[in-house]
Amino acid sequence: MQAGRPARGEAKMRRGWKDYYETLGVKREATEKQVKEAYRRLARRYHPDVTPGDQEAEEKFKEINEAYSVLGDAEKRRQYDAMGPEFFRTPGASTGGGGWRQGYVDFGDLGGANVGDFGDLFSSLFGGGTVTGVRRAPEAGADVTQEIEIGVAESVTGTEKTLRVDMEDYCEGCSGTGAEMGPCGTCRGTGQSGARGFMGVAAPCPACGGSGQAVIGQCRKCRGAGTVRRRRKLQVKIPAGVEDGSKIRLAGEGQAGRYGGPRGDLLLNVRLQKDGVFAREGPNVVCEVPVTFAEAALGAEIRVPTIEGTATLKVPAGTQSGQVLRLAGLGAPRLRGGGKGDQLVRVKVVVPRNLSAGQRETVSKTEGLYGADPRAELFKD
Repeated sequence: MQAGRPARGEAKMRRGWKDYYETLGVKREATEKQVKEAYRRLARRYHPDVTPGDQEAEEKFKEINEAYSVLGDAEKRRQYDAMGPEFFRTPGASTGGGGWRQGYVDFGDLGGANVGDFGDLFSSLFGGGTVTGVRRAPEAGADVTQEIEIGVAESVTGTEKTLRVDMEDYCEGCSGTGAEMGPCGTCRGTGQSGARGFMGVAAPCPACGGSGQAVIGQCRKCRGAGTVRRRRKLQVKIPAGVEDGSKIRLAGEGQAGRYGGPRGDLLLNVRLQKDGVFAREGPNVVCEVPVTFAEAALGAEIRVPTIEGTATLKVPAGTQSGQVLRLAGLGAPRLRGGGKGDQLVRVKVVVPRNLSAGQRETVSKTEGLYGADPRAELFKD
């Protein structure tokens, strides 16, 4: 029998003693491989996801994890074998009466190369996800792409829109952690260990870090993922000057990350809709304005609509139908600086209908104004 090691029968009678070899069902001389295989077998059998609602199985699962966190670590196993019951009275030497370490676990601390990758072990056992007592490392959420339609006037002045987007959001039941929390089994919710530290001050519980809370299972609402699918309502500010096809990135407004991870981004593809008489061509606003034959032929000053109200436009004498006139600086702001675009006014000469006899005679006299066939250019070689 090893030094400091009580006989198996005596061990059960010594307060605080736990026979981890008996818990895993292995001999004291078992190899690392045998310990790991025994743990795998028992973990599959007693995992809470396999035995939902079975309190006895859940307690057993905690016990085997506590045992493996010691026997799977070469140094802790050596201390355990050498110290016997004193192992459980030495601060920091064991995982404590509450079972295996809880919260965000650094599996490398549970034994490094001797234990192997604990995360991979759980993955192979249960296919990933949150296991009882362990929270997975946070994962960043994915980006979400959404189209948003706005009018031309809104694209010039900027606007604010209410957007409803279906995406993964943080679970309200667990605040996105994926874990169900409860009083720490080691300190029974006090946050303090039984040991006294420097100057006699109570040391924080090593299992919960002094919080008094520990992971007792996976959140039932999100099944451990930390996220649920829901429709989010967002207020989105659209900057002045956006064009059709512009892309707007809203940082941190995308899918919620799993296990409490940060959100991804929301990517908006802007689509412009024709807005009354206005359209857009790059930074310029375009509109079509009717003029009379006399205004086009003789020239005139006319009122035209703009995004900001009205403006006076000078129509030069001899203006042709379809000709574009420019109102400088009345377009949209340029996104990359450099002032504003212009308003382009496309002139449309309106021909009167339903003329009286006298009007028809008056119009016929205008034939002589052309002096030549206006279509002659179309037939040149």
